[in-house]
Amino acid sequence: MLAYRMPRNPSTPRITVWRKLRRLGAVQVLDGLVALPADARTIEAFEWLADEVVEAGGEASVWSARPT
Repeated sequence: MLAYRMPRNPSTPRITVWRKLRRLGAVQVLDGLVALPADARTIEAFEWLADEVVEAGGEASVWSARPT
């Protein structure tokens, strides 16, 4: 799971992250919380996206979740 918050302006970095998440096939759980099945590729992609969010002035963290 990727939890993130980004500033509204400028909107370009926010839209770029959103498009990358769509290409990965991420499912939006809540506003600012997306999920993908955990494998090496998706974990690395979420870590790269988290870095992009932080570079754009936002906050991000990557989480691992398991069903109970």
